[in-house]
Amino acid sequence: MAYPGSSTARFGDSGSGTLRLLVYLALGVAMMVSDHRGGVLARVRQGATVAIEPVWWLASLPARLIEFTEAANKGPPGVDLLFDMPTFVLIPGNFKNGKHTGIWQFFDPRGRLVEKYDYDKNNFTYIAPIYARSYLSYLLDDTLKKGDRVTRPLKIGGVYYGFIPYVSLFQVPFDTFDVNTAAFEANIELLISPLGQLANYTVRLSSQYYEYDQTFNIDVHLFDEADRTFLPATLNGRPVMSRIIIKCVVNPDGKLDFD
Repeated sequence: MAYPGSSTARFGDSGSGTLRLLVYLALGVAMMVSDHRGGVLARVRQGATVAIEPVWWLASLPARLIEFTEAANKGPPGVDLLFDMPTFVLIPGNFKNGKHTGIWQFFDPRGRLVEKYDYDKNNFTYIAPIYARSYLSYLLDDTLKKGDRVTRPLKIGGVYYGFIPYVSLFQVPFDTFDVNTAAFEANIELLISPLGQLANYTVRLSSQYYEYDQTFNIDVHLFDEADRTFLPATLNGRPVMSRIIIKCVVNPDGKLDFD
């Protein structure tokens, strides 16, 4: 029964409460079915992640500016901070006559130093260790035995900035409208010759949900000479053939991004 003086019906006073409950249950079932068939909630979550990324970046900017400024101040006079807007990467380094000079420092999106490269001496002065949950993996086209000394192939720019050209080049070959791109995964494979040249570039795009699995071979000459040049992997001091695997996700626009 209703409270004295109240015109609002209690939940058990009539069938209206039961009707509302049935409506909510029907809506819940409809959402689960639509999510199962079309990945609606996955797209909502993906969109929310994209929308909140600028907020996260702005919140972390003061601390990152301090960190990068301190890093730059340790370098030679005249160090510039290059600001890469699409990837939110700050790169301390020098330019002279339009060319890189001196030691450049490369960071990942979290502000961790991943590489230093001396453009005057053409060598790497610092290489960060591989993180356990990295989106990069490395394979050697050779047999290893106990006691072998191995170095991985290296790219100027580090494990993030240096690999952006290979991730940004590919676009899925279909219209992503009404497609749950979160159900896809992509693996880029870079074949690096013993001479340190990009010999092959392939992208495997797959989805169990859509029963899709295709591998695309792409002309390496779409990249400029700098992007085709690596420091090759070595086995006991001898340059060897190697492969770099970049694990990627597919964005709603059909472009790839680091996983």
